[in-house]
Amino acid sequence: MEKGHKMGKIYLLDCTLRDGGYVNDWKFSRKQYDDIVTKLEDASIDCIELGMMGSGSRKDFRTRFYGFEDIPVRGKKRNVIYTVMMTAGESDEVPIPPRVNGGTVDAVRLAFFKPDIDKAFQTADKIKQNGYLLFMQAMATFMYTDNELQKLIQKVNKLQADAFYMVDSFGTMYPDEVIKMAELADSLLDKETGFGFHAHNNRQLAFANDIAFAESLLKSGRREKIYVDASVFGMGRGAGNTPIELIAGYLNEKQGSHYNTDALMDIYQSAVREEYENKQWGYAMDYYMTSQLQMNSAYIWYIKTVKNICNFAEVRNILKRIPSADRYTLKKDIVNSILDDAYRQEK
Repeated sequence: MEKGHKMGKIYLLDCTLRDGGYVNDWKFSRKQYDDIVTKLEDASIDCIELGMMGSGSRKDFRTRFYGFEDIPVRGKKRNVIYTVMMTAGESDEVPIPPRVNGGTVDAVRLAFFKPDIDKAFQTADKIKQNGYLLFMQAMATFMYTDNELQKLIQKVNKLQADAFYMVDSFGTMYPDEVIKMAELADSLLDKETGFGFHAHNNRQLAFANDIAFAESLLKSGRREKIYVDASVFGMGRGAGNTPIELIAGYLNEKQGSHYNTDALMDIYQSAVREEYENKQWGYAMDYYMTSQLQMNSAYIWYIKTVKNICNFAEVRNILKRIPSADRYTLKKDIVNSILDDAYRQEK
């Protein structure tokens, strides 16, 4: 965190415009974008994620940006940090220009799965060299052994990243597991490095897991740089995220913070409610099932929406046949092969 940022012991990062984009293909209008950012500022949210970096070419306005120059960065009214997320898998497709104070985002959150660690750290060097704050997002952190997590954090310390994140990518973790992992990572992580958590709501535990994470770190003495992600009404792919209005209210009541929850509820009314009515997200049996199987919920989307298979038992049987090593990210060829085998057996 940059010097002078005194917003509190725990820092809220809103990811509505990025994680929420998985719901509507990042098709927030420019009016929605401006309204969301303005009201998040009014709510005194500490970090605002403006969207996702991706490859391709821009036609209409979306919060999946193809160049840093496409990201509308507002003039700061207060000490807010603007971020954008980039995945290690697509990082080669996105040029990283030098950071310009007031003209570009302040921070880049680099998301990577375990097989992409080497590539992620190569990209991380470029991000730091160009002057951005660097947040390292270890996707599906629960899949690391203690030894693997130790080696990863040693690399993060050597890199001198600005923050390291635990990510419950598939919504599989319980509060005691969050605390155990957080305590281990906290014991290894440089005390000058921020430490964050991103929860998913597959088991209706995202809010509880955020509280467990934050409180365990406050007790440990890591008091300056604790990050918690959330989105308005939990907007996000599949089961969604922690609702930011809930965690903001908790921090106001239990930690003496001063977030304006009315402004957050205004975002729901003006920019999120209609999205929810058209394309719902949140807890559902499908996403509990992917959590049980420790797999990416994108498989549900592909099987039900693309393959038009909606029978619950049939979907479950397909998911169970996907090898554990292929559950990190959606692999359409694996699903197609399973379906082809089933068709041949029927014949």
